[in-house]
Amino acid sequence: IRRWMYLSDNLYVLADPANITPYCGTHADYLLPSACLNSTVSGLTSRTILNKYVNTEAGDFHGATYFRKFESIDKSNEFIDLVSSEFVNLEFIDATLHSLEDGWNGMSIVNDICTLMNVEDYKKVKPGIGETTRVLLRRVPWKVLINKDISEDNPDIQHILVLCKEKNIPTMRWDLGNYKVCGIIKELSADA
Repeated sequence: IRRWMYLSDNLYVLADPANITPYCGTHADYLLPSACLNSTVSGLTSRTILNKYVNTEAGDFHGATYFRKFESIDKSNEFIDLVSSEFVNLEFIDATLHSLEDGWNGMSIVNDICTLMNVEDYKKVKPGIGETTRVLLRRVPWKVLINKDISEDNPDIQHILVLCKEKNIPTMRWDLGNYKVCGIIKELSADA
């Protein structure tokens, strides 16, 4: 523990549409490529795992699995090289705190949706462009909410609208704070 004593416990993220931390690049909701790829960017290392059967021992926080069988087709280093080659084009930007809006955060929006839409499991409510994309690609969606303050012509949600039309998923306007869209996963009964 002593070796981490100078490590800040503040939450630092690129984007924070949930309005949780002022230490972010933006509070805007935008699509991350990995949501469309239906995976994490780094192909040989999975998402973190907390599982006694895979790579974790007592006291471990999380583990990861290395997929050796995909080494020959992995693009991780190519991706990193491409991104890092663009660093020379970046201008220096002063780090400034993004102020938090009072009275709401991502979880309060999720709870409101659950209450007003009679969704029993809050884990079925997936706010944000990336999560909504995943719902439409990988799950059985019930409905997609679109922020009442954005135009349906907004280029950031065009793929969402196309997927909703293709899958016959209804859309509805909603106050989503910084989120542009929110996917709701269908409740599947045990009988189905």
